[in-house]
Amino acid sequence: MGVVKMNYKKIVKSFQSFDGETINYLMLVPESDNGSLPAVLFHPGNRCRPDDYMWLLEPLVKAGYLGFGVYQRGYGSGLPGVNDRGGKIQQKDLELALNCLKSMAEVNHSRIALIGHSNG
Repeated sequence: MGVVKMNYKKIVKSFQSFDGETINYLMLVPESDNGSLPAVLFHPGNRCRPDDYMWLLEPLVKAGYLGFGVYQRGYGSGLPGVNDRGGKIQQKDLELALNCLKSMAEVNHSRIALIGHSNG
């Protein structure tokens, strides 16, 4: 059995939070982009980053989904170690991440899933 090569673009970008903090995100875009893609917004568990979940994100991208993983405050975004662990600030960041994803022309806005781990 051979190894299946997954062709995708790995992009790190950011958006501004409601309180002016820079929130980074990891986007995995299938190279076989045939227009409007279904997408998965992923929020990692406490003290984790989207990169820790490539085992989950890569199969989704292989299946044709655009993967969008949020770097939590303190763990890839904002000040190191500052995180309200699923509280109102993190919930607002996730809402803004969804709005960012919905603003992308390559995303099918009627086919967006949200998944997370632990407090994600």
